Amino acid sequence: MEKQEKQLSARSASESELQRSRSGRESSHHPRSRSRSPTPSVSSQRQLVAQQTSARRSKSDQQLKSNPQTPCGQTNDTRSATLPRSTSRRSMRSSGHAQPQKKKLFNPFRPIGNLAMRVFRQVVCITPIGKKWAAEKDKKSSTKSAPVSNGDIASVSRLHTFPDAETPGATGLRNLGNTCYINSILQCLSKTDILAEYFCCEQYKADLARSNRINARKYGTRGELTESLATVTKALWCGRYSYEVSSEFKSCVCKYGPQYRGNSQHDAQEFLIWLLDKIHEDLNIASKKKYRPNKSSHGRADDVVAAEALANHRRGNSSFVQDLFLAQFRSSLTCPNCRRQSNNFDPFLCTSLPLPQRADRPVYVTVVYLDAHPKQVKLGVSMRADATVKELRAELSLQTSIPVGQVVLTELYYYGFHRTFTDAQPLSVIHETDNLYCVEVPPATVATGREKLLMIASNRLGAGSKGKKFGSPIVIQISRKAKYQQLQDALLTKLSASLREGVTSEKLGLLFNIRVVDGIPGKSYVPHDVTHPLYVESVDKALQSCDLDGNPKHIKLLLEWDPDTKQA
Repeated sequence: MEKQEKQLSARSASESELQRSRSGRESSHHPRSRSRSPTPSVSSQRQLVAQQTSARRSKSDQQLKSNPQTPCGQTNDTRSATLPRSTSRRSMRSSGHAQPQKKKLFNPFRPIGNLAMRVFRQVVCITPIGKKWAAEKDKKSSTKSAPVSNGDIASVSRLHTFPDAETPGATGLRNLGNTCYINSILQCLSKTDILAEYFCCEQYKADLARSNRINARKYGTRGELTESLATVTKALWCGRYSYEVSSEFKSCVCKYGPQYRGNSQHDAQEFLIWLLDKIHEDLNIASKKKYRPNKSSHGRADDVVAAEALANHRRGNSSFVQDLFLAQFRSSLTCPNCRRQSNNFDPFLCTSLPLPQRADRPVYVTVVYLDAHPKQVKLGVSMRADATVKELRAELSLQTSIPVGQVVLTELYYYGFHRTFTDAQPLSVIHETDNLYCVEVPPATVATGREKLLMIASNRLGAGSKGKKFGSPIVIQISRKAKYQQLQDALLTKLSASLREGVTSEKLGLLFNIRVVDGIPGKSYVPHDVTHPLYVESVDKALQSCDLDGNPKHIKLLLEWDPDTKQA
């Protein structure tokens, strides 16, 4: 037993010397271990455990001498059970029965290896093979993330609940001075469902990571304006809009667009073109900026020429904005000599189209009734700018309850009648300052053996160019076989409300001269010494000139009063 005890002590001493040599080599190769915390090293802990183990073995041997009936296996189990769990494995490793220790290779060089791997990966990504691998990886990630967009929308809807009276996306924007041009464009872009999904589901971040950073720095906004636009879109659709969102977007716009600084008003379409161009440059993943010259379009189909022009444009412009908003204009140029035609297809993102708007205009008309009080009324109606006189006649009939067949539209100035309008004429021939009259006439009737003649008369003080109109127009319907005295009595009967009592042609004789409008020059007056004065040539000519479309057949008369007679 003494021999075994000597062997065990010698073995433990050799193991302690071996551990000291290893710890010395490790400290020489790793100087950083000297600056660590003063915790004991692994070798010192192993030496301490070996000494404790040898002491316990010597104690157990002494117990064996005193109690030789105890088996060796039980003493070993008892000895291992008395040791703590943390030190039992170490003691087994230090003893001869322990398993061989696995050495940790390159443990101090792990940070250097990680750095080398990162550098290697970056270098590989620059090579064509690395780009191909990255494209395949992006393709797989895009295919995997395609159905996630609906899930993202669903998750947003689950996280944010809207009241019954609130509709997602139906949110107004605060006006920061004169920023209505910005707010209108933001609302239009937010209501573009594909673009709203692109920003709300954060699909734009993948394009920002793949974009050409040189172009984004030189022509774009380095992704800042795109992020700001995405923030506004998310706020509108998630119901989290606040004043700060508009303020931050306006600040970003002013940072990269000096023309929009301040509180001046700007054109909304110009701002839309500028905004789409900046967003396109931020998301542009094309690496080429040189365009190829387009081939001649002579004798080639438009579809082929348009496809070539589009492919040439996409060499330097490839973004989600281009995919969503891009279209092409077709312009043609024909040589006047050889008649050869050249077609070009130019790309554009937005264009201006005139909106069909109804342009109304006012028309002021003086309505003269047959038997109504008041007899003369000033009326204003609203008509389309491209309407016709026929539509105006129908509108006046609706407003005044006068049948359309009993409406005569004429122009009356201080010197008398001027123009009479037909249904086929456009309303543009009537100006707002024209003295337009709507005269109600009785329906045209033809008695048995007697032809009724419809007359519209206007009173005028004086003759020639010095005359001046007074009073309202009057309307009579009389037989064409009537004599001059009968014609004058019929006109005086219509003027009875403005004449003194007892004024008749029998007492006073000839009171005024009757001139036919649009009659024969020099023979336009109705003769008073003729048996049938209404069968003269001037009346026939006036009837032909007044037989217009839409107007009843009539003649217009001017009653020229002498100033002394009128005063009497």
